[in-house]
Amino acid sequence: MKTNLDELPSNSPLDNDDYNASINFLETIKYLLDEEQYNSYYSNYFNNNIIKLDEEKYNNEDNDEITEEDIYFIKKPTKEKSKGGRLPKNKIPEYDIKHNKFGKDNIIQKIIRYFIFVLLNVINNTYQGGKTQKKSEPLLRSIDAKEYNVFSNQKIFEFFNKTLRDVFSADISPRNSNFLSTHSKDHNKIVIESLIKENKEKNVIELLNLTVRETYEKYINNEIEGYNFENDLIQIEKKEGKEYKDRYEEIALELIDIINKKGEKIK
Repeated sequence: MKTNLDELPSNSPLDNDDYNASINFLETIKYLLDEEQYNSYYSNYFNNNIIKLDEEKYNNEDNDEITEEDIYFIKKPTKEKSKGGRLPKNKIPEYDIKHNKFGKDNIIQKIIRYFIFVLLNVINNTYQGGKTQKKSEPLLRSIDAKEYNVFSNQKIFEFFNKTLRDVFSADISPRNSNFLSTHSKDHNKIVIESLIKENKEKNVIELLNLTVRETYEKYINNEIEGYNFENDLIQIEKKEGKEYKDRYEEIALELIDIINKKGEKIK
């Protein structure tokens, strides 16, 4: 008898940075769920607990920029050997093959999360209003991660074909707690609609009308001023090593083709 997903714990062993406990936990529930349930549970589990971008650090009240540590930080496994002992001595766990940080799906999520950061900053830097002041408020605030935490083939395909206007009209991230104490969670949507109605800031409007896919292609081709894909790869290699950098680059360059293939399957 399979377990209902609602019956599984919402807290994670990774809350205590216990990587080995997490592997054993995932190996255990694999036998309690069917394949579709397991993949769904794992995707949410992994992306909520292993790959973490601290939105507050690049969208706080001081408008600080995100650091290399924030962009490329991935929790590392501890050196302590797993005590699970379920697998044969020389067998590599399926988790290490499919679900570690080198896995295609996990790197795609990493790329999407970072690219949202890029897009938000490009929009805010393109905005001219208030730049005469010594320190101006950003036009838009970081959005709720639910908007871009997309896992299924269909959701990823739909996300890359959304306009930036639609993406950033989503609710503001709850991490902007100070800002939300005096502003509505649909602040971005209100600002975007007002901007388009006034028909000013035409460079921003033109940018907002592009799709995520169109702007991603510009980023990959190093056409976005201030955000150079090649420079980002250098930083990734410094932080994660050449093997991870090569894997990240390979998937980043193939992502559009991956989206096309997923789109074809959906159709």
